[in-house]
Amino acid sequence: MRWPLKNWRKTLGFDDVDSLIVIGGSPPGLRYSTPYREHVVPACLIRDEAIRLAQEGAGINTIADFIKHHLYLVLLTEDEAKQLNEKVDQGGLGYKTSMPEGWIFGDNPIERITTAGIQVNYNKSIPLHYWKPWNKRKRDKLKDFISRQLGFD
Repeated sequence: MRWPLKNWRKTLGFDDVDSLIVIGGSPPGLRYSTPYREHVVPACLIRDEAIRLAQEGAGINTIADFIKHHLYLVLLTEDEAKQLNEKVDQGGLGYKTSMPEGWIFGDNPIERITTAGIQVNYNKSIPLHYWKPWNKRKRDKLKDFISRQLGFD
């Protein structure tokens, strides 16, 4: 089924909230004339978790707060997006609708982007006062420690 509107993104105003949710982008993505708008956490995962929270009786403020802390975008090039989203057998990482293995809500929301090796420059003018700091998981601290000891960092 094809969407009946030619420019549905503009018609529905999807890009109108970019000033609230774009937290930065890769250096080439920020210079790209038509950057790829990539959710740091796939929108389908955010949707499914919000539904799960509602089914478990979470209040609207809890669900809204959850969405505020996960619904962010970064601007990438088409090639970076392909690397991130295409299936493994097609040369990508297969993260179109998933996060890296072992990731759970509350972990670093940009782990999917950094696992792909994509550097992100953050836009300091975007108020991230709703974006809580994300603490490294113990396994990440251990991995960083071992990397430093072996001279990989």
